[in-house]
Formats: sequence, C-alpha cells, structure tokens
Amino acid sequence: MRGLQCTPADEAAILEFGRGRRGIVTAEEHSVIGGLAGLITWVFKGWGIPMQCVGVQDRFGHSAHTYAELQEEYGLTSAHISAAARRALTAEAPQGPRQ
Repeated sequence: MRGLQCTPADEAAILEFGRGRRGIVTAEEHSVIGGLAGLITWVFKGWGIPMQCVGVQDRFGHSAHTYAELQEEYGLTSAHISAAARRALTAEAPQGPRQ
C-alpha cells in the first residue's frame, strides 16, 4: 500500500490489503510514534502477522549535510527497509486471534 493517509484511516481497506500477508513492513520518514507504523500496528493488533516498522525512532533530531546522511542516521535507507522485510518474513508470528 502506498501513500496511505493516516487520518481519517480507512481500517477496512487496510485490513483488506493486509489479509493473507506473511508479514508487514511500514517505512516512513516520520516518527514511528503516531505515524503510519502506529496506525498499522493498531489495525493488525492480534492478527498474528509479523510486523517491522522502519522510521524515526523516539529520539532527538540531528542535522546533516545531505539527505543520504539523514537516511543513514535514522535507518531509512533501502538496505534498512530490505532488512526489515527479511525479518518480517522470517519472524515467528505472534499468537492469538484479534479480540
């Protein structure tokens, strides 16, 4: 799913997109708190789908000379996203149905 708007969230569309997936990876140039990662985690809570969230962790910001330096600093490069996808696909699925 690309270009998802976090609010208002179309939970039915998100669930339909994720149904039957072996893993979910979110990637965003935003804090993982309160962004796409939080929304997707909330929607799929209890579904037993392994998830990985690539985004800015809860920390103070830094400046850099280039955008590429910032991506590396915050773990937002394509290599980080690929590694997250591999972890999601090889992770043990959480147990229990959604309540």
